[in-house]
Amino acid sequence: MKKARLAGIVAAVGLIGAGTAAYAAVPDEGGEIHGCYNKGGLLQDKGNLRVSDDGRCRSNELPVTWSQTGPQGPVGPVGPVGPVGATGATGETGAQGPAGQTGPQGAQGAKGDDGFSGAYQAGGTVELHNHTETKVASVYLPAGSYALFGKAELQNLDGDNQNGYCKLSTGDVTPVRLGWSITSPRIPVSVQDVLTLNEPGTATLYCSTYDGWARYGKLTALKVGDVFTQ
Repeated sequence: MKKARLAGIVAAVGLIGAGTAAYAAVPDEGGEIHGCYNKGGLLQDKGNLRVSDDGRCRSNELPVTWSQTGPQGPVGPVGPVGPVGATGATGETGAQGPAGQTGPQGAQGAKGDDGFSGAYQAGGTVELHNHTETKVASVYLPAGSYALFGKAELQNLDGDNQNGYCKLSTGDVTPVRLGWSITSPRIPVSVQDVLTLNEPGTATLYCSTYDGWARYGKLTALKVGDVFTQ
C-alpha cells in the first residue's frame, strides 16, 4: 500500500514538472539552463537531477545552472593569404558633359592705393666753415608725399676736435663729433624723413662743421602713395 502511494506521488510530481516545462522557456533568454539536484529525501532518491523552468528548487534540492553554449574556444591561427585576384578590365570613358553657361561679370573692385611713382635725386660735395649750415644737395618736387634719404661723409680739416651734423629741410638731424685732422677719418652721416607737399616745393640736405668737408653728399626723394605717422 505504501509503495502504491509513493508511486502515485512521484507520478504527480512528474506531471507537475511536465506541465511547467510546457509553458516555460528552456534555456532562458540568457542561454542558461536551470536545474535542481536532489540531495536526499522522502519522495526521490538522492542524486536525481531535474530541469527547472524558473530556477526555483525544493527544500531538499540544490540549484545548479549550466549554459547551453559552452565557453568560447581559443582564437585559431591566421590562415594563409589568398592569391591576388586578376585585375578587372578598365571601364569605358563616359561621354563629356555639356559646358556650363558663362556667369555674369562681377562688379569692379575699388581703386587701390597709389604705389611708388618716381624717385628724385641730387648730390654734391661742399666745403664747411664756421659752423655755417651749408646746402649739399637739393631736389625740386611736384605736389605729393615723399620718403627722403640723405647722406654725406664729414671730414675735419682743423687741428682740433669739433662738432658737425647733417640735416634735412624737414628737420631730421644727425650730429657727430669729428676728431682732429691728422687722425680723423671721414665719418658717414645719414638722415631720413617724410615730406608731404600740397603744391610743388623743394627738399634740401644741409651739413655743418667748423672747418671741413661734406663729401659725396646725396639726397633721394622717393614718391609714395601715402604717409602714415605713428
